[in-house]
Amino acid sequence: MLIWQWIAESSINLSDGEIEEVYIQCFDTLLNLDYIVPSGYDNFVDQMKYKVGDKLTLFLQNQPLEPKVQKCLDSKQTDTTKVEHLSLAFKEIDLINFGILKQCIRLHTLIIHRCYGSKVNYLPPDLFLELKALHILNLSHTNIKELPSSVENLKEVRYLDVSETPIKWLTESILCLSHLQTLKLDGCLSLVGLPKCTSKLVNLRHLVLDIARQLQSMPEGIGNLSKLRTLGAFLVGDGEGTRIGELKNMNSLGGSLRLLNLENVLTREEAAEAYLCNKHGLKKIELQWSDLQDEKNPNEEEILNSLQPPSGIQELKILFYSGGVFPSWISNPSFGELVNITLYRCRYCDKLPSLGELPSLKVLNVIENNEVKEISSFFCRKESNEDHVAFPKLEKLSFDSMSELEKWTGLTPGDFPCLSDLIIQYCPKLIGVSFLSHLVSLSHLEISCCPKISCLPEGGLPLALESLMIKDCPKLKERCCNEQCEDWSKVARVPAFYIDNEKVYV
Repeated sequence: MLIWQWIAESSINLSDGEIEEVYIQCFDTLLNLDYIVPSGYDNFVDQMKYKVGDKLTLFLQNQPLEPKVQKCLDSKQTDTTKVEHLSLAFKEIDLINFGILKQCIRLHTLIIHRCYGSKVNYLPPDLFLELKALHILNLSHTNIKELPSSVENLKEVRYLDVSETPIKWLTESILCLSHLQTLKLDGCLSLVGLPKCTSKLVNLRHLVLDIARQLQSMPEGIGNLSKLRTLGAFLVGDGEGTRIGELKNMNSLGGSLRLLNLENVLTREEAAEAYLCNKHGLKKIELQWSDLQDEKNPNEEEILNSLQPPSGIQELKILFYSGGVFPSWISNPSFGELVNITLYRCRYCDKLPSLGELPSLKVLNVIENNEVKEISSFFCRKESNEDHVAFPKLEKLSFDSMSELEKWTGLTPGDFPCLSDLIIQYCPKLIGVSFLSHLVSLSHLEISCCPKISCLPEGGLPLALESLMIKDCPKLKERCCNEQCEDWSKVARVPAFYIDNEKVYV
């Protein structure tokens, strides 16, 4: 976010294609010099937080920042015509005359903070009539419910943040903000939609909001925003200007992208119009259909095959897919950076894709793929590559709620050399776990709600195993719950052993 504000200040003249990269380099340099230092991690937004370091603080103390930079306004002590950057708390605005703020005609940055006890929930309609030099306007976490009508005068604004406010809508007058690069609306739970003119903000680079929760449909013609780098999600519609083809020219998209309502894509040709494989900046992609589909749809197989992601993705999720076969591209070793895959409720696929040749895969979650009866050698490797070590980097594997799964075969010595965590739960038909003997690096194992598993493998458990949790597996419990049980010798050396959430002391 800080980098986006630097860009909004336009302190360096660069071409569109290199702006972010250069500013990121500047940030990294300041970080390496300890001018900016980490201050913690924000789990809510999944980002590191930073603050000004002691070195920069000391440097700034010796700089003549006033009157350009202010944290309060006093018409008697401040030459308001020289103020360029202003940060105010709402409580202070309660006490000052808005007229003083209107005198800051050279103001480039205005940040208004919410303050406990403040009763201000609006801004005067004429507030921005004279603040035409504003580049950054941050009203986040305040109590405002709408922007004043004079916002249309802010023709130089590049960065507008109204996140975490009770704002209900943005007026069509934001079309006048022709230089707008960043629009932040995340956390605006009362927002009823985006204005129709959103698709005309052609300089927009970052549109930040929880699209899946805050919108019912995308603004028509959003494909005009070819400079967009941050979108987060795209709700596929079935009407003109809202179909998946709107993504065609958005090749600057980066970070994560969720494609939702894919049931509205009717043909492989339509899916191909998204040109997903050309969006090389994307690192996380989610492909999601409606969870209300109640029958197999072979047409989705061709559609998913046409939604091949760029080779540089790191995380892939496929949800509620109703085709019967996974696409061939998902097994391609060219996805050299792919580290995390989730297959959720792909209900009509009776065979898992061959993922063992993905060179960097570290985490794999398979959930509610209910047609799968057997995990065979195909899961590890294709017939043409029988000598390949399967899943060379996989560390965490989870099979959850696989109602028809009966057996897992096809492992050979050397497969899964890095697998440390394995979770198998709610697989009521799974009979045996002989495959465990091959998992030499396994340190944590959970087996839950698998009533047909009757014993541990004859070869014993991996020597690396440090934690074993067995829950709601009555037959397995009988085999290893105490020293008189047949499989006791196989669990006796496991440091942390639990049955039905109770520690078993060995």
